[in-house]
Amino acid sequence: MSSRARLKSVARHREGESGLPQALSRTSARGRDWIAVLLALLFSVAMVVLLGLGNPALQYRRGQVAKADIRARVSFAVVDEDATRAAREEAAAAVPNVYRKDRAPLEQALDDLRNAISMVEEADEFAALTQQDADEAGITPEFFSAVKSSQGKDAAGIISTVSAALERLLARGALSQSDARLEQSTQTDTIIILDGQEHITRRYSQAIPAGQTGEALRSELRAALGEEELSEALTTFLAPRARFHLVRDEDETRRQRRAAESQAGEVEQYFYRGDTLVRRDSVIDRPEMRILQKEHQTYLGEVSLLDRALRLAGLTITILSIVYLFGVYTARYEPRVLARRIRMVVLMLLALLIAMTVKFFIRSPFSWYLIPLPLVAMAVAIAYDEIFALGYTLALAVIIGIGAGSSFALAISL
Repeated sequence: MSSRARLKSVARHREGESGLPQALSRTSARGRDWIAVLLALLFSVAMVVLLGLGNPALQYRRGQVAKADIRARVSFAVVDEDATRAAREEAAAAVPNVYRKDRAPLEQALDDLRNAISMVEEADEFAALTQQDADEAGITPEFFSAVKSSQGKDAAGIISTVSAALERLLARGALSQSDARLEQSTQTDTIIILDGQEHITRRYSQAIPAGQTGEALRSELRAALGEEELSEALTTFLAPRARFHLVRDEDETRRQRRAAESQAGEVEQYFYRGDTLVRRDSVIDRPEMRILQKEHQTYLGEVSLLDRALRLAGLTITILSIVYLFGVYTARYEPRVLARRIRMVVLMLLALLIAMTVKFFIRSPFSWYLIPLPLVAMAVAIAYDEIFALGYTLALAVIIGIGAGSSFALAISL
């Protein structure tokens, strides 16, 4: 065998000895590649499910400054709290004050009058009464003389006539000076008078004016009895006793005003598609947030199934693109991450945790959910290097922007 043939034989023998390990090495590398691809797909599916679950969040927060005019995407209506409050206050103010008829003082006055007339009828003259009995009963010489000289009217007739006169006065009602001043300051000129189960509404100007109850009593008795002397005597007797003022019912007034407020309903403010909701450079505060949230809810309610499917498809393509680009970036700048699966799993779990935090706490008025991102970025920079940490942070920032309602301005700022 020539020397050239022997060299070829030795070379083939050596190739045979080293071929099996190389083949095994290539098979193992392919297996690791497939595992990495599988982990990447699982991560992509988890991220799509997480970010695509439910409705997209509102991308505005309280305290944020509008970078441009925010316009309505749909027509909607929102409750105008200020106008509603004003309408309810107006409805409550239009409810008249409620008063009740208080018959107890009248009944007591009639009992006193009945007792006094009975004592007059039993005595022949005023001198027959002791001073103490006359004072306690309220009998004066004028009262005694008037009752004695009444034209054929007995005690029952006088009491019946006076009772009917007092009832007519009570029907008109009298307001105290404080209640009269209160009625003059209200927005309505009527009052409600409760008499048992009956509700009577009338103008408060029809009530007996404060300070004129005595004169009203005198006029009513003069018209009812037709005797000047008897009317004057009974007026003097009854004026300090027969109080027919209406009693203001605070509890019933409040109840009726609360009922009027609830019946007033809510005042809605209407916005149409294209209307400006928030002006540029304006701070989004509580009133603006209510409008934006209502607009967002209305918009989501009108999104069709096709639009939702297209959004989910776009989200899937975006996530797969981010994962692919980051995989290429990792293979170039930090290939040891792909060599050890535990590192890939840890980085993926951190990304899912941050995305979950943003997804479920984006409605918070504070941006504290962004705090984990720089902390994770610093940890990755320490564990690997700055270039890899930059790529990882950029990928997470884009994911956070998607989770924050496609707020890519937020992603860029991060």
